[in-house]
Amino acid sequence: MGSFSSFEPVQPTILTVPGLGGSGPSHWQALWESARPDTVRVELGMWNTPLATPG
Repeated sequence: MGSFSSFEPVQPTILTVPGLGGSGPSHWQALWESARPDTVRVELGMWNTPLATPG
């Protein structure tokens, strides 16, 4: 029988998406991000001036 390579479990990364204004430093998302090393803020662009899609 063949052998398998060693398996190391991967911990998931938690993504947060800030709302309008960027969810400032006292917002629960910012506090959670600073307290959890497995959390990353997704920066999607200019929250105050979103681009409208044609349609």
